[in-house]
Amino acid sequence: MEENGIVPVQEDLVKIGERILRRNQSCCLAVLMLDDSASMAQHGTEPLEALDHQIAALKQAQGAENTILMVYEFSEEARLVVPPVALHDAQPLGLYVPNGQCTRLVASVGQALHAALMFQSCAKQLYGSEVFVAVSVISDGADNASTEEEYVREAVLAKDARQRGFDLQVIGIGIEGPELAALLQFDGQHAVTVAPTRAGVRRATDMSVDFVTRTMSHTQVGTFVPNPGVGGSGEIDEDDLPTNRR
Repeated sequence: MEENGIVPVQEDLVKIGERILRRNQSCCLAVLMLDDSASMAQHGTEPLEALDHQIAALKQAQGAENTILMVYEFSEEARLVVPPVALHDAQPLGLYVPNGQCTRLVASVGQALHAALMFQSCAKQLYGSEVFVAVSVISDGADNASTEEEYVREAVLAKDARQRGFDLQVIGIGIEGPELAALLQFDGQHAVTVAPTRAGVRRATDMSVDFVTRTMSHTQVGTFVPNPGVGGSGEIDEDDLPTNRR
């Protein structure tokens, strides 16, 4: 866990603290997650090109100067390929190798949520900054590798994220987005399905840009109010447990 997101979050929080957090009452943390299991190889270079295009588009959006970016790729595990960085400093990925042998979706998203929750808490404690968080997940398959314990842990983290006002999106490539949203305990309102084609991949990243830019705009207008119950109880209700398994 520490090698794949937690320690880098702590270290890079300090690096970007002076530049963004200390001078702003609020900022946005954009967390992008892209499936790199072997089934994504059918789309050729489109996922990499679309993700690089997505980062470039976010740089042009309102609130970009107040936005911090994190990017994960996931299959057997989540890999933090872009640790927290000021959006304007983010570089094209340059490499994307979809050869993972399984899709550990739930555990990977749980890891990203853990890092984002910690980032939000640390920013508030160290700099007094309000961090609005957008998490956008793109996957072409349901989970086939996470353990029961990882399902339970992700359910708690997703509940906490919702209560802290996170904006959570999942886009299914050739698989129903609402099905993945139920699996991840995300709000189905922001679940989308696209065709399993190269054009579908580009549409997925374009829709992710639209979703994330809405969260980025909160840092400008300052009118966003997080959902009630900030912080969460940490308890697991029966309704919080995932029921859709593959």
